[in-house]
Amino acid sequence: YTYLTTNSNGCDSTATLILTIIEPPTVNAGQDDTICSDTSYIVSGSSSNTIPNSNPGYTVLWDAIDGGSSQFVYDYQHNTRFYPNSTQIDSGYAVLILTAYGNPPCGNVSDTMILTINDTSSGTSTIVACDSFIWEGQTITSSGSYTQILPNAAGCDSTATLNLTINPSTTS
Repeated sequence: YTYLTTNSNGCDSTATLILTIIEPPTVNAGQDDTICSDTSYIVSGSSSNTIPNSNPGYTVLWDAIDGGSSQFVYDYQHNTRFYPNSTQIDSGYAVLILTAYGNPPCGNVSDTMILTINDTSSGTSTIVACDSFIWEGQTITSSGSYTQILPNAAGCDSTATLNLTINPSTTS
């Protein structure tokens, strides 16, 4: 902007204002989602910020509440893999935070997503049967230990182990 005026001595005076408008960043950590405790998760965030003269890719940072040993493969990328820690698995959720760095004088902005973590399960049964035993549609005629992986109520893996003893029936 240029402003022309006359100063107190009657001389022309020009004032020039160079104005740069810097947009504040926007950020989106993505929709809340659900995983099983034995898996990792690919986060897919987005942001509008660009920081001149910065290292490419260092415009955002992923973090997690109680992120002690939780891990992002590349915490400075919009899309990366997240591995929850045992505290997050035990609590059943992780709060993931994506921060977009602001270009001064604008500050940083953050957004969160909740990752629900459903647990896997396992169980063991010990059975003694005569001649045979039907387990999950399979007829078993030999003693031994058998394992099947089935989905539990949460849709996660449930490992079922059957310790089976088959006794032959006696005829008189």
